[in-house]
Amino acid sequence: VWAEVAGAMRAGGPVQRELLHRDATGASWWVDLRIAPIRDDGGRVTHFVALGDDITARKTAEAAERADAERLAYALE
Repeated sequence: VWAEVAGAMRAGGPVQRELLHRDATGASWWVDLRIAPIRDDGGRVTHFVALGDDITARKTAEAAERADAERLAYALE
């Protein structure tokens, strides 16, 4: 994932990825990461701005939905 992010940044494009972040203590959470280039008047990338939203609750709900669907499919077999 980080290689994709770095490649998009080198190309001067925006990036959007969902990734599982882990800190030094081992705690983890899901992040929706968005990075966009900031350009000068000549069109050259001078900076990047990054935004990250914690999407752990959404990812947890999606996993629960998948598990429920699998249990239902198994029960109906």
